[in-house]
Amino acid sequence: MENKAQFKIEGNVEIYSFPADKYPTLESIKNIDKSEYLIDKGDNMVVDYGLDFIKNLLTAATTGSILYNGVGSSSTAVTSADTDLGTAIGSRLAIQTRYSGGTGIAKFDTFYTAGDNNGTWNETILSPSSSGANAFSRKILVSPYTKATTNTALVSWTITITVT
Repeated sequence: MENKAQFKIEGNVEIYSFPADKYPTLESIKNIDKSEYLIDKGDNMVVDYGLDFIKNLLTAATTGSILYNGVGSSSTAVTSADTDLGTAIGSRLAIQTRYSGGTGIAKFDTFYTAGDNNGTWNETILSPSSSGANAFSRKILVSPYTKATTNTALVSWTITITVT
């Protein structure tokens, strides 16, 4: 009898907004209850490039990893063919923490200081590089978020791979 494993990949993004005068750095939020600062939460889509990225890791065609997070102002619906933000706000930032959340779970946190990527956010992506058409996954926010010099933000991604 032949067994064929099926893999499922799911993503989730949480965005938190903090007052910049109270929480100016990633270190300042490490030991607080972030739940009261949660402004957006929801599933994202791992797009075609992301699926190919995983395939290339499995076949040793690449040795890369997910290193950057980007934000933008486009509210155009996500499709599997997406390769980048619709309209970027500033440059992609390096992910500050990448860690295991358990078996099959990878987590990626990016902290935006008061001066980073200010504008009206409607979208976010994960990517292996600081620029280019290489989005691993993309999410449209439930509601626009205005990032300004008076606030800081944390974009926290969870990617889960399971076998069914």
